[in-house]
Amino acid sequence: GGLVEVHDKEVGTPGAAGDTLTVEVFDPQHHGRGRKRYTTYCVLVRDVRGGQSRGAVRRHYSAFEWLYRNLNEERPGAAVPILPHKKALKAANRFSEKTVSYHRERGERWLNRVLRHPELCDAQCLAHFLGADDLLFVEESGELSISRHNGDRAGHRGNWLNKGKVGSDDAEENHDDMGFDDDRSYATSTVASTYEADTPLSGKIGGHGERLRKMRQVAKKVSTRLIVASAAELKKSPDEYFFVQLEEWASVAEATVQSVSRETAALKELHSERANTLEEAGSNFAMAAGLSYPLCSMAQSGLLSSIMKKAGESSLNSAILEGRRAASLGEKMDDPIQELLWEVQSFRNALQRRREVQVEYTNRVNRIEGKKETLKSLRASPMRTLKTRAYYEERFAEAERQLEETKEQAAAGKIRFEEGCNRVKWEAEHFQAKLQKDLFEIVRALAKLQMDYNTSAEKGWADLRRFMDLWR
Repeated sequence: GGLVEVHDKEVGTPGAAGDTLTVEVFDPQHHGRGRKRYTTYCVLVRDVRGGQSRGAVRRHYSAFEWLYRNLNEERPGAAVPILPHKKALKAANRFSEKTVSYHRERGERWLNRVLRHPELCDAQCLAHFLGADDLLFVEESGELSISRHNGDRAGHRGNWLNKGKVGSDDAEENHDDMGFDDDRSYATSTVASTYEADTPLSGKIGGHGERLRKMRQVAKKVSTRLIVASAAELKKSPDEYFFVQLEEWASVAEATVQSVSRETAALKELHSERANTLEEAGSNFAMAAGLSYPLCSMAQSGLLSSIMKKAGESSLNSAILEGRRAASLGEKMDDPIQELLWEVQSFRNALQRRREVQVEYTNRVNRIEGKKETLKSLRASPMRTLKTRAYYEERFAEAERQLEETKEQAAAGKIRFEEGCNRVKWEAEHFQAKLQKDLFEIVRALAKLQMDYNTSAEKGWADLRRFMDLWR
């Protein structure tokens, strides 16, 4: 009764989009003034085999966040790559070249990861994001109805795979609509007029609605965890224990990566402190080298000055080495560790979404019993007059309709839960091996950096020691 048969169909077969297409994000443009100022980016889909473009649109960064949310909703159980959040910066910094470049690079990298993901590349919301006309996307993005089922995946890809393809019948028409002379040349006035009329993104993606959505999302996660923690009888898959083990493994994996991150941060701080200390010591040795020693002979005074000078040079060289070491740790380790943390969090989010769908399915099944009780009470109700009989017959028909509708919703919830289980299985199979490999590479790189540093540091101090041995 409470078990769900998970389909044996293969999940995660790479789609054509992920194999042949790539996305470029470029040409950031600022619109509006004051508090209504915002930035849009051009998103261009290109065929990697022939270099042909397949359509271009202009999107606000909040549209990327909209896509991230809808991918999680449309494909529960899939590990949607983490989208870096917009930094809470002052208005003066939000539109700086550095911030805009950061959003552009991160957005492009994230979109290409989504496009290469076999469980996400044919999502309906991705097709809408990449293919919808600019103004149409602004009008519909807040109200786009996401299908609760995968259905025919080929149909969900929409027309964006062929939209604007060079050499196709639609290419010339798309060329005129978008107002560009080549892949990267746009008529700024056309795009600006489109967005200035509705700033930014119709308010359906940001503003008060965004805060309300986040509050609901947090409440949903909390309620799901409370239901799971209360040991409520949830509808389970035949291998539910496997998913429990996955959740425990993901927690350990996240703790491991965070431990490596903390260790790296501690090493950076340690080397920075050493650099400051050695720099100060080098300056003190240099000052001491210039002092005179009246109680010593000229030969001894010269010897002490030479030793102090050499010690100062060695200290300053070591300070430079420590500073480079701290910078090298940041340059070579920060991004890989952050990416790995995001991947672990993405997998944990997939497990969380599976739990949420499991709770939804259980609630739908439980509502069936409530509808049956309503029908049972109506059957037992007395019908003394014709008026009463007509009233109860109408209520009975409505109750039967609601029961059938609830059964259909439960069946849809079962399919959605099965699909979520299958996606998590596929993600686990690929993610566990990748995590072990990436973590091994990070630890090996960290060890190599430390060994190289130790070799350089030992060489510097050995030179000083040999110099001092000559003056014994």
